[in-house]
Amino acid sequence: MTPVAPQHSAAAAHATQVLISFLTSLNSTAEITPERVGKQFGGTLIPDDDSLAYRSPDLGNGWIYGVKVIPPKKAFKPGFGFWFYNPDRSADPSTVCSLTMAALRQDLVAHGFVEKSSPSEIGGIDWVNFVRNDVWLTVTRRDVVQGPGESLCVMSLQTDDSL
Repeated sequence: MTPVAPQHSAAAAHATQVLISFLTSLNSTAEITPERVGKQFGGTLIPDDDSLAYRSPDLGNGWIYGVKVIPPKKAFKPGFGFWFYNPDRSADPSTVCSLTMAALRQDLVAHGFVEKSSPSEIGGIDWVNFVRNDVWLTVTRRDVVQGPGESLCVMSLQTDDSL
């Protein structure tokens, strides 16, 4: 008997499409505003510590996604973050594993982002930046999980907010 492939959430796939659309249209961190992010992701951002955040309804199996906007401060430009989250740390991420690192790379590079990687001390990569103008997107090792087959799924990413 062949094992059944895990089902991806259509809502998670839609969220990653919206994320890619947002990122590929982002020319400057000045465009990271609560209004734009809220409109893009279809939700109202509410105060959350030092940022404004939106958390989605359940995407399936307890998974949600969130976005946040960090307002600019003296030494920091506006920031943006996206993540998938499940309060059950043992939950299977295949439900939300709809954005592979390879697909993210392909989409961002095709839209003028330059990839810059930082090797780890023990081999491998500690983080990958995608840079266009003053937008520095960062994906770290902890932001990816092993997906179906050999693919690495992006579970979160954020901008580097320092000037």
